[in-house]
Amino acid sequence: MRKQKIMQALVILALLVILPSTLATFGTDINVISVGHPTIVELICVPGQGYSCHSINYSVDGASWTHSYDSDINIIINSDGNHEIRYYSIGKCCSGEVCNYAVEPMNVEWVLTDTEPPTTTDDAPAEWQANDVVVTLSCSDSVSGCAATYYCVDSNATCTPTTLGTTVNITCAEGETCLRYVRYYSVDNADNNEAIKTSTQVKIDKTPPTIDVNSPTDNEQFASVIYVRFTADRGQGSPIDLSSIRVLIDGSESDDFNRDSHCTENDGSYTCAYYEYVQFAKDYNVSIIVSDSIGYTSQRDIITSVYATYSLEGYTIEPSASTSGTTYKALDVGIGSPAGALNTDTYSTQLGFAAIFRNIPPEIVYDSNEYGYVSGTFQISFYVRDYESEELHAKIAYSTSQGQFQNIIASDLNLDNYESIANLSCEGTDWRFLTLCTYTWDLTSVSDGNYYIDINIWDKQGDSNSYSTAYQLCVDNTPPAIDVNSPADDESFSSAAYIKFTVDRGQGSPIDLSSIRVLIDGSESDDFNRDLHCIESSGSYTCTYYEYVRFTDDYNIAIIAADSIGYVSQVDRNVFIYTEYNLEGYTIEPSISMQSTNYSMIDVGLGNMGGTTCYSSSCIDIGFPSIFRNIPPTLLYAGYEQGYFNGTFEIRFYASDYEMEELHSKFAYSSTKGAFQNSIVDDLNLNNYANIAELTCEDTDWRYAQLCTYSWDTTGIADGNYYLDLNLWDIQGGSDSYSTQYTLCIDNNAPGINITTPDENKSTSNPTISFILVHNGCAPIVLSSVQVKINGSAASFNYASDCNASGLNYVCSFYQTGLSEGDYNLSIIVSDLTGNSRQVDRNFHFVPEVGVSSIMPSGTLESGTITISFTVHNTMLDNLYASIYYSSISAGKLGFEKAIATDLNLNAYESVANLSCDSNDWWPPVQCTYTWDASSITDGNYYIDIEVQNGTGLEHQDTSLKQFLLDNTTPSASVTDVSSTTTYSDTVYLNCSDSGSGCVATKWYYFSATQSCSSTKSDYNYSTTSNSITITDDHNDYICLWVEDRVGLHATAVSDQLHVSATSWGITKGASQTITQISSDLNNTCNFTVTGEINLACEFQSFVKIRQSAADINSTYTGTPTLVESPEKPIKVVLEEAITSFYNEDYFIKFESSTRTITSQGNEQDYPVTIVRRRIVPLLTADGQLDVGTLIIKIRKK
Repeated sequence: MRKQKIMQALVILALLVILPSTLATFGTDINVISVGHPTIVELICVPGQGYSCHSINYSVDGASWTHSYDSDINIIINSDGNHEIRYYSIGKCCSGEVCNYAVEPMNVEWVLTDTEPPTTTDDAPAEWQANDVVVTLSCSDSVSGCAATYYCVDSNATCTPTTLGTTVNITCAEGETCLRYVRYYSVDNADNNEAIKTSTQVKIDKTPPTIDVNSPTDNEQFASVIYVRFTADRGQGSPIDLSSIRVLIDGSESDDFNRDSHCTENDGSYTCAYYEYVQFAKDYNVSIIVSDSIGYTSQRDIITSVYATYSLEGYTIEPSASTSGTTYKALDVGIGSPAGALNTDTYSTQLGFAAIFRNIPPEIVYDSNEYGYVSGTFQISFYVRDYESEELHAKIAYSTSQGQFQNIIASDLNLDNYESIANLSCEGTDWRFLTLCTYTWDLTSVSDGNYYIDINIWDKQGDSNSYSTAYQLCVDNTPPAIDVNSPADDESFSSAAYIKFTVDRGQGSPIDLSSIRVLIDGSESDDFNRDLHCIESSGSYTCTYYEYVRFTDDYNIAIIAADSIGYVSQVDRNVFIYTEYNLEGYTIEPSISMQSTNYSMIDVGLGNMGGTTCYSSSCIDIGFPSIFRNIPPTLLYAGYEQGYFNGTFEIRFYASDYEMEELHSKFAYSSTKGAFQNSIVDDLNLNNYANIAELTCEDTDWRYAQLCTYSWDTTGIADGNYYLDLNLWDIQGGSDSYSTQYTLCIDNNAPGINITTPDENKSTSNPTISFILVHNGCAPIVLSSVQVKINGSAASFNYASDCNASGLNYVCSFYQTGLSEGDYNLSIIVSDLTGNSRQVDRNFHFVPEVGVSSIMPSGTLESGTITISFTVHNTMLDNLYASIYYSSISAGKLGFEKAIATDLNLNAYESVANLSCDSNDWWPPVQCTYTWDASSITDGNYYIDIEVQNGTGLEHQDTSLKQFLLDNTTPSASVTDVSSTTTYSDTVYLNCSDSGSGCVATKWYYFSATQSCSSTKSDYNYSTTSNSITITDDHNDYICLWVEDRVGLHATAVSDQLHVSATSWGITKGASQTITQISSDLNNTCNFTVTGEINLACEFQSFVKIRQSAADINSTYTGTPTLVESPEKPIKVVLEEAITSFYNEDYFIKFESSTRTITSQGNEQDYPVTIVRRRIVPLLTADGQLDVGTLIIKIRKK
């Protein structure tokens, strides 16, 4: 079968099977090669069996037939739907001039054209839910029908839908709060993919609110009053229901708690604080109960103790009966009966009357408003208590400075006598308990202002207590002042009255804007708009506007305003507003004239222009119309005086002319007020407004002020601040002009957007999006209008935190979360105050990246606890995990040999033991540290290997640049070569060895009377970098030695007992000898004068310097010094190890003699010394040179 050319796009297509033609091999192939608008269907005539193609014939959707003589044609279809195509071909076979024709049977095929994607909706609830949620997805497609719907569920609306289905089950475990989004799209039967949609956030709350009680704490004690403070925290769940918050005291509702005034809301949570007043000293159970809007309830119970009495030790107790020699302690008097048993240990006595407490000051608790606006009278309420239950007095004052008692309200109130004192009330006089007293303060004579309330309480012993309010109360006894600048009383206006007034709060409460009213003859003004016409300043308002009227008359203008207290003021002005001119002095031309008659027309413009007018007893008929001369028109501007505008600006004004002549106007805009610099229109015939597209007027009866509006197209105007100039004239040349008081900002250019990152059509792994918003024109940028979208959805952008002002521009930068690998479109939209908007798009390809680097330790010495630091980044900005390993040198870098910690959740670093990060925003790169207890790890050289992986499985590995040396083994210390016999000088060797990091050069020591050495380093008050010390002072004690390795581990050792005596033996020793050639003989004779018995020891040192490298390892060097030794033996030294730190240091090959005893002969004589080789340090220079050193003879006391 011939190959079919088939292309599929948005339609479900398959290779069409064409019914065989009657000629078997001759026929027509059909292919759909494009399914857009238009859809292209290809018909191909296929020749065969001797027939060539003569024509192709087709009809679409029953239309008339089309005949084409081409063998390959395209049919164009311009609409969606299922289209019927009928077609057939005619074949032609010719021999000379004779032709035969064959007609193919008609074929019928249906072509479905569908270019519109389906539409899918969800029913996700917007409200909080207490149970799991089922979201149903509904797909519709009117053409090809829905084929499939795909969805996914996540918490940040970034997932890609891959799950097939329309029922989405969103579950949430008990005790958790779940915030989820459903992302979904559908595909129709024509393979049209719908854009991904995101549901509203599904919020499931299965977690009761938490109650954090700051006060009281369990078993906390209070004196009289319990301070209660707690936070009802919604967490991630549904908001707290304020009406559910309750406080129970021993199971009963608190009388003092008021949730509406004591609780402050913050993002659905509440913090509440108040004082709970109790009458008795005892333990109380404070229960706090809270519910969220779902209905979950939490309760916290706190046991607290309230003591209402003092311990009376140190005070005088006066019982009515006395028992000699008895000491009384009254620990709870005031709660018990005033008369009753007073107990002390095992002894009881009856007291006739309450114990008298001495020198205990009374208490005061203020219970009225601390701030606000007050007038008339104010209730000053306060609780008082006195454990001695003495007579109490109070002083109350008000002050501009806190606690100053400047202005006395009441100087001495005897609270015990409250029933006979005007304005004072108390609940009782048993002052042992908190008792509420209230004083009614008459404010009517107090000057308006802000004052503190000061209260002082004292008892008859003179003990006192004071309180001053923390804030000031605003006393306001004065209505606001209304200062009317315009109109003056009995002022006259033409057509419109200019109204300007100030409502001044003075020292009182702020003016209530909603109370400001203007009445015209008792009715609300139609022209006054308080929100537009009034400007606030420190609680006062200044209002300005024009009042337009239709008729000439006397008017009453009433201005009314109130302050926050409710004081109301009113000012009235009587004005005369006329809508026509008095025509005396103007020429009147009636159609019938009467000589020597004077006419005065007082109300022309309102009366009938045709009719009879009379003067005294004479009347005259006036035709139509009277011609008024030289009366100019009136222009009243009614538009904006300032603001920001673009596009079409409406120039609104009232025009009137008492002569009712034809009126014209012109408008201009100017940078200088009134200059008419730039013409808007030069001559508008207002009478012809119906024929001018941009102009509307209410009417052309200019006797009345008619509102006209001109629509000014500002699109071609250069951005800038301009005054608007208006001129109105009549045909006689009378004119009136007006210019706006302030400039208008005309701005038709949107702000600019310069995207700095990412680059256009470039790949990036950096999630930074940064751009500059450039101010154009005169209208400021509206920062809150900025939108940033990624593929049409809102980006991770917050204009308040991500943008900073730079002059009139803004510089913005943020990190976009959740970018997986793919192509993205970035859209940035911004508007200015005039509404000009601009959008700039940028396409980029994002390749997410996770990484770890800068791993430490590297090339260092470590011991015990090690801080592992590393730098990580994750440009998808999702969860990041890390696994940390250590590997030996043999395993190599990235050996991942042994685990230290795996699957560390770096995002939760604050709750992960031993882990710390600078933040969990993984771009820019962030440094993290992990504290590793390596004290049990075997000494050695190791690398640190780290693997990081984000939530999508993207990972990266790295290792420390160098290995580090781990040394957990302490060094070993010893003190050797201590003489066991008495000597005048002893050279002692201080030894340190360490197989790990090596010993430090310095050794610390001190001389100890015992063999017990200190464990405190500071006690070792001597130090040396030498391997030996020579002791020449008297010492019969011990040497305590402290050594350290390079990681700081230390060891101590104690020497054998020293035997050094500085007594002179009178020994004369010959000078030491230095021989520098191997072949030289060593003079082995020393001359001594010995005055007693001594031990003589000699040693010989040959020095070696290592200068070479590892290339000399295992080289053998031989030298034969001529020493006194029989037989002479060659010295063979092998360089076994080249350690970098050994290079260019001095070492020696050492020979020692045996010790011999020499007894004094009483005269000077020679004593031979035989040098015997004992040990060789296996280190030698590469050139084999032995530098023969110094013969050292040691003489020790025997």
